[in-house]
Amino acid sequence: MKAKPRRLRVAAVQMIFADSLAGNLAKIENAAVQAARAGADAVLFPKCATTG
Repeated sequence: MKAKPRRLRVAAVQMIFADSLAGNLAKIENAAVQAARAGADAVLFPKCATTG
């Protein structure tokens, strides 16, 4: 019997960077929680989200 393919729901986040790493991490955490609540399995963030 063939297994049913599983779908992967991905969320892509666009964000305005904060002035600090701590500020960006707070935004990332908030966005990840919101995406998970909406059913996302994976969340993608901008390349410089943690480096500024």
